[in-house]
Amino acid sequence: MKQKLRFFFLLIAATMLLSYTHAQQFETVKIYEQVWSAKNIDITVFNNGDPIPEATTKEEWVNAANNALPMWCYYNFDPANAKYGKLYNGFVLEDRVGHLLAPEGWHIANEHDWAILIRNLEGDLYAGPSMKSKSGWSDDLNGDNKSGLNALPGGTCGQGGGFSGLGKASHWWSFERINDGDRMLINTTVLSPSVAQVQHKTRQRSSSCYIRFVKD
Repeated sequence: MKQKLRFFFLLIAATMLLSYTHAQQFETVKIYEQVWSAKNIDITVFNNGDPIPEATTKEEWVNAANNALPMWCYYNFDPANAKYGKLYNGFVLEDRVGHLLAPEGWHIANEHDWAILIRNLEGDLYAGPSMKSKSGWSDDLNGDNKSGLNALPGGTCGQGGGFSGLGKASHWWSFERINDGDRMLINTTVLSPSVAQVQHKTRQRSSSCYIRFVKD
C-alpha cells in the first residue's frame, strides 16, 4: 500500500513539474494591449506530455510530412542554429488526442493577433523595422526592435527538407486553415527581406514556420 501511495505522489509531482516547465518555457513582452512570447517558442512536448519528435535528417522530415506527423527541426538540422528557435511543421498545430501546444491561458498567434500587432506598428508596409532584431539580418536590413518582438531571420524548411531564407526572413504560423482541394493550407505571417514590409501567405502543413504565443 505504501509503495502504491509513493508511486501516486511521484506521478502527481512529475505531472506538476511537466506543467510548470511547459508554462515557464518562454519569456513575454507586452506590445500595446497584447502580451506575446518574446522569442520563437522552444517546446518539445504537448500539454498532455506527448513528445514532439525532432527531425535530424531530411529523410526524417519528409517521412513526417508523408505520414502527417508532428515534427520540429533546427535550421539545416543543426543545433548551432538553436538561437532562432524551433521550426515546426503544420501538423504540430492540430488538436488531436490532447495535442495542444500552448499552455493554459495562451494560444498560438492567429491572423487576428498578427493584424492587431501590425496595425499598432503602423501597418504592413512599415511595421518591419519595429519587429526586427537589431542584428543578424543580411544586407544591412536590421531593425530597431522597438516593439520588443525581436524577430530573428531564421528562414524556413520546405516540405522536401530543403532550407532557405536564413538571415533574410522570418516565418510564423498564423493558425488559420484554408481548404484548397486535397490540400490543407495554413496562413502564415512573413517578415520579408525588404526593410519594412510584412507579408501574408499560405503554406502547406508539411512545410515549416516558427511559432509565437499570445496571451488570451
